[in-house]
Amino acid sequence: MRIENSSARLKEIIALQSALVSLEFELSGFMNEVVQRLENLTSATGAIVELADGDENYYAAVAGAASGFFGFRVKHEGSLAGLCLENREMLYCRDVSHDPRINIDACRKVGIASMIVVPLIRLGRTVGVLKVMSDKPNAFDETDIETLQLTGGLLGAALGQQIEVEERIQREAQLSRLAQTDSLTGLPNRNLFDDRLSQAIFRLDRLRRPLALMYIDIDYFKQINDTHGHLAGDSLLQEFTLRAKSVLRPSDTLARLGGDEFALIAENLHCAEDAKMIASKLNTVTRDAFKIEGQELNVSLSIGIAMTDNAKMDLKVLINQADIALYEVKKSGRNGFQLAASA
Repeated sequence: MRIENSSARLKEIIALQSALVSLEFELSGFMNEVVQRLENLTSATGAIVELADGDENYYAAVAGAASGFFGFRVKHEGSLAGLCLENREMLYCRDVSHDPRINIDACRKVGIASMIVVPLIRLGRTVGVLKVMSDKPNAFDETDIETLQLTGGLLGAALGQQIEVEERIQREAQLSRLAQTDSLTGLPNRNLFDDRLSQAIFRLDRLRRPLALMYIDIDYFKQINDTHGHLAGDSLLQEFTLRAKSVLRPSDTLARLGGDEFALIAENLHCAEDAKMIASKLNTVTRDAFKIEGQELNVSLSIGIAMTDNAKMDLKVLINQADIALYEVKKSGRNGFQLAASA
């Protein structure tokens, strides 16, 4: 219900403007706060923030009658929002049934009979539109238009700033993932694996059950690369990763350390037999040939295992044990696993 008293409405506008400056919500919370406040300032039965995404807008925040349409998408072409983005000016549709500028199918689906659309502009960039809607035609008057004119510019600036913050957070998260993830297989790389291993050792005091560290090599992988090419080798590594993950527990951490070298952390085990069972499962994933670029490639694994239940275990010692166990498997003919003698 719109605030009719002009003094109260002015106070609400000032409160909205203050909120836009001070709000530090994540993006969706910020936009939801905005659309809910605008319902009190206008004759709207619902309010929407639409953000541009290619040749479409999507409903990034919704309130009131539009609440069930979060994520809804509308093409720019043939829509009032698209025209608003293009012209960068406020537009008013008094009655959707008699306005050729609108997307009538989208309006009917959302329940829009009339609407005002305001461009959201940040540092010269149109980032989307604010749409206040009603389920009745001719619902808005000059007071509503004036209110949106007063708030639209500041809203665009504040929302645009919030979007920039969100985009920066996403970029930083992506860069962080890239720094910790193997680009070929999507597995943790050596940096992330070292961190996970340190955390696993730290948890030993609480879990009071041993963990196993396994070093895994694909036997004669260099020959595959030399004979069939690096693309075939890369495809083999990707397929092996998928097969290995299918037999491991969700709590296990599989990483690619480089080349054909993989490592696994298996926590919360009961005994050495548990570790051997996991290694045996890994060996089974290579029983069937890998079909790579129309060729069948047969490979096997060599796995060295080290175990500990000591939270004060020196990681270098544990890693060395696993490495020595792997060497013993290779020395004895490959295609198998070996538990470190000191484990």
